[in-house]
Amino acid sequence: MRLTLATPAAHLDDTRNLAVALGWINGYTPAEWEQSFSAQYQDAAGNIYHISSFEASTDWIATATQNGPVERPTDDVGTLDEETGEYGAPYVVNLAGAHRAQELLIIWQPAQTDPETGELPDNPVPQVGADKIVAIIGMKGPKALNAMGLQSIPMEM
Repeated sequence: MRLTLATPAAHLDDTRNLAVALGWINGYTPAEWEQSFSAQYQDAAGNIYHISSFEASTDWIATATQNGPVERPTDDVGTLDEETGEYGAPYVVNLAGAHRAQELLIIWQPAQTDPETGELPDNPVPQVGADKIVAIIGMKGPKALNAMGLQSIPMEM
């Protein structure tokens, strides 16, 4: 299912670490995520947001919304210390950064009709802000970006 994610520029490094950790845990390579965000949108105040829109597996979403902080991917063994022959820091994933991003992450998906009443519950799309990373599930990228309050950055000629 389509997932569109917007992160404030100030949280880009932490968001990338979370994306790399979640992707790696679910079978993607770090390289597939490290350059996955682009700065193409802004909010009404002109604040820049980095965007990633991709087909997310149900496992990726489940890992992102799990209770508790994301864990270090088992393949992130760190760098080989040639003197000791052991692996350790620095690791590929900055786990503290990934945890900071996970704390700011809001994942929204369309509400389902109540089976008893047939009514749709109130479920507004979260708006972007400096203190949150917003992910929308189930909407095409441009529609999701518009719904969370983002607009294209005008190109200067």
